Amino acid sequence: MKQIFTLLALPFALTLTAQTVSTAENVVLASETYWNGSDMSGGVASGNAFFPNTYDTTFTYWSSGWAVSNRTDSAVVASSVAQLYTASAGSGYQSSNYFVGTNYSMIRLTGNAAGKVVNGMYVNTSAFAYNSMTFGDAFAKQFGGASGNDPDWFKMVVRKYLNGQLGTDSVEFYFADFRFANNAQDYIVRNWTWLNLTTLGNCDSLEIELSSSDVGSLGMNTPAYYCIDNFTTADSPLGITETENATLSTWPNPFSGSITLARKHSTPATVQITDAAGRQVFSATVFAQQEQIDLSFLAPGMYVMRVSEGSEVSVQQLIRN
Repeated sequence: MKQIFTLLALPFALTLTAQTVSTAENVVLASETYWNGSDMSGGVASGNAFFPNTYDTTFTYWSSGWAVSNRTDSAVVASSVAQLYTASAGSGYQSSNYFVGTNYSMIRLTGNAAGKVVNGMYVNTSAFAYNSMTFGDAFAKQFGGASGNDPDWFKMVVRKYLNGQLGTDSVEFYFADFRFANNAQDYIVRNWTWLNLTTLGNCDSLEIELSSSDVGSLGMNTPAYYCIDNFTTADSPLGITETENATLSTWPNPFSGSITLARKHSTPATVQITDAAGRQVFSATVFAQQEQIDLSFLAPGMYVMRVSEGSEVSVQQLIRN
């Protein structure tokens, strides 16, 4: 099962208790600097997770894994490699430090989190990638092209490992999406956004892969960097109850007013919607298998909708444009 940014089915009941947040604040940095592994320590431990780093001494360059930064230069200007270590939001999520990741970065769960569920993390486009997609550069194109109609996109795919086995589930997040018929709906993510990872189930490590519509003979042209913060482990396993009836669909998505919710069940269900910060912004009980819900009061942004039907929980991400 693959979670795409617009639709996700969660075929199990959740049993979550404690959690631990990895913020990288334990890495001591001078103001407007970064750690990129040049000390050859091999990575950073934070919370109940380890963030590996590979530093190439031949080229004196951080070649894979994670860096930690507190840089704030997120000006929207013609792309500059100097912004490689900067989040487009201009800071960490409610803190100074944040992680900067490369393609195929791994996160290993440790302590009480190992073999258990990951609640999620806040994600952000790197300023380097944001400005490259906005303006284009010597290697990458301007997203949308000169006309604004090119269907460009840039995304991450998060996959899990458990006991050395790659899971079949994945979670996708689009840092940029220009595939809409209405160009006004095209976007590049600039603010920290919560990414729910509970659907991956129990795991002991995660792998994050990047891909883009802009590719050349040497591979992806879009700068392969992104940022995360507040990586949150549940420190408890998922209690799994298999079911074939926990799927749902909604349309339109993105939406600007009402959405239509369609379910397989006709039994009452509780609908809860939270914003990117995890705050509940809507709650109601629905009874019909197909029901219209007015969400025109929500501010533009990204939301998570949970539909609970007895022991079954379905989750879907929504975009209010």
